[in-house]
Amino acid sequence: PRLSASTWDGCGLISREMVLRLSTSADDDKHLKELQTCRRFSVTVLHNAGQEKGHVYVVDDLATDFLFPTGSTKKEVALRNGKVFIGIEQC
Repeated sequence: PRLSASTWDGCGLISREMVLRLSTSADDDKHLKELQTCRRFSVTVLHNAGQEKGHVYVVDDLATDFLFPTGSTKKEVALRNGKVFIGIEQC
């Protein structure tokens, strides 16, 4: 699927599978439960092509980890070490 930039500006989708993978780093039971049950998060994804930032909705059948509108990547900020940073917070 594609997301319309005008409709989805500042928003995106995250797969349930990705949320569950991120939940393995939860440092306490309360945080783990929030990650496993929340349907919407505030997220920052920083990588070598730039940064995506906004709210994401959890989708059970998404074929990729994240989906953001085409052209929403902020290219002014990027990681140049080949790593990916993902910050996620319950809304």
